[in-house]
Amino acid sequence: EGKVTRIHYVAPEGRSSLEVHRNYQMALRDAGFEIVYECGAGDDEKCGEFADFKIDGVKFNELTYLGKDPYFFFARLPDPEGDIVVSVNTVLRKAKPNSVLQIVEEKPMETGKVEVKIDAEAMANDINEKGSVRIYGIYFDTDESTIKDESESTLDEIANLLEQNPELKLGVVGHTDATGDVDYNMDLSQQRAASVVDFLTSEHGISEDRLTPRGLGPWAPVASNENEDGRAQNRRVELVKIIDQ
Repeated sequence: EGKVTRIHYVAPEGRSSLEVHRNYQMALRDAGFEIVYECGAGDDEKCGEFADFKIDGVKFNELTYLGKDPYFFFARLPDPEGDIVVSVNTVLRKAKPNSVLQIVEEKPMETGKVEVKIDAEAMANDINEKGSVRIYGIYFDTDESTIKDESESTLDEIANLLEQNPELKLGVVGHTDATGDVDYNMDLSQQRAASVVDFLTSEHGISEDRLTPRGLGPWAPVASNENEDGRAQNRRVELVKIIDQ
C-alpha cells in the first residue's frame, strides 16, 4: 500500500558491481536508512536462502536482475507516516554495472470511507414486507465469533428496531460462505448468531426471550460461492420475524 517506483540504472564501464553496491549502501545509510538484509557474489548459501523467498507466489530470484557478480541489499527508513523501503540489485552485464532499484513509499490505504447503513426503519420495512432482513454491517475476524467494534452502529439500530416494536421477536440467523468444512461453518455461524444476541441483551437490555440465535452455515446462499463477490454476500446475519402460534 503506497507508491512503488522501479528504476534501472546503467553505470559506466570499468566500475565493478561491488563498487556500485557499496556506494548505494553508503548513500542510503547517510540518509538514515537501515540495511536489513544483504548478500552478494561468493555468498551463495545466504543468497540461496533468500532466492527461495516468494512474493505473491513469485520467487524472489525471478524478480531480480540477472548477470555476473550479483549483489543485493534491502534497506528501510522508518517514518511514523509510512516507512520507505528500498531494494537495490546490482549485476555486471556487458562489462557495465546494472542496478535495479525498487522503492516503496508505504502509506496505509484510507479505509472506512464507504459505509453501508441500514437503520431501524429500513429493517422494519423489510421485515414487514418479506418477513426478514439481511444485515451486512456486523463484522467478525476470520474464523472468530467476537464482534468487532465497527459493528456497533448496526447493532444499535437493531436495538432501536426492537425498542420501537416491543412485541417483535426475532430469529438471529448466522450465515457463512461455502469455504471450508461444513460442520465447522455450521458451528461458527451458530456462535456468531449467539454473539449478536449476547450483545443486544447485555448492552441494550433486550429481553432474551425475544431473540433466538441459529446458525445455518453455508446452507442458505443468496449468491454464488464461486467468486469473492458472491461469498461476501453469503457472509451475513439475517433477522427473521418469529410469529407466535
